Amino acid sequence: MMTRILTLALATALSLAAFASCSNDPTLTGSTQTGSTLVFHQVDRVGEAGLIELFSAYARHDASNKADVLPDATAMATDINGFVTGSFGGRSAQISVFLQNLLTPDVLLIDTSQSGDASYLGVETNGLIVDSCNGPRNGTGKFGGRGLNEDVVDSSLGLVFGSTVPTIAAGSNVPNSSGAIADDGAEKDGRAGRPNLTTDNVGCGGKHFNFAQFPYLGNPL
Repeated sequence: MMTRILTLALATALSLAAFASCSNDPTLTGSTQTGSTLVFHQVDRVGEAGLIELFSAYARHDASNKADVLPDATAMATDINGFVTGSFGGRSAQISVFLQNLLTPDVLLIDTSQSGDASYLGVETNGLIVDSCNGPRNGTGKFGGRGLNEDVVDSSLGLVFGSTVPTIAAGSNVPNSSGAIADDGAEKDGRAGRPNLTTDNVGCGGKHFNFAQFPYLGNPL
């Protein structure tokens, strides 16, 4: 069974899915903080790593964070296309369409019929993304969700600036995917004197978690 997750969930292998942050702050709602009919307003959402921060213009961040994922999907796809094919990304239209289909709407999928570790975008990509911290996974790599020790930011940056899309497109399960996608030769991964934008330069050692107790945060470095 494959399930779209819209709230914070802890699945097998500590899979983190998309969640929304809410507030009952009276300065935001104009109401009281007591009683049984409080009004909660969404002020942020987190699902796919760096989606809004990477693709959307800053002026749209607040509106997008407060929007439901389905109504916001069209605007987010437009943001993705503008960034990926524009001067920042400089990638092909085919890569842009693949990323639009992969990353919208902003939800994480899990497939509970699969075994093993959480695997960022594992359902959509058929387990073909190899996390730079985890390397080969336990199980199929198709469980989905988002593991605490995954380098999901580097995975997202690799999709835009690296060769990930041409590598995985043919074997993926991305909706409306047309199969193999040619490498456009426009990677910004350090080759041919280009900058390397495929990493945030935060090493795997920065992901120090204590899985024995919630909220799983380790001691400060």
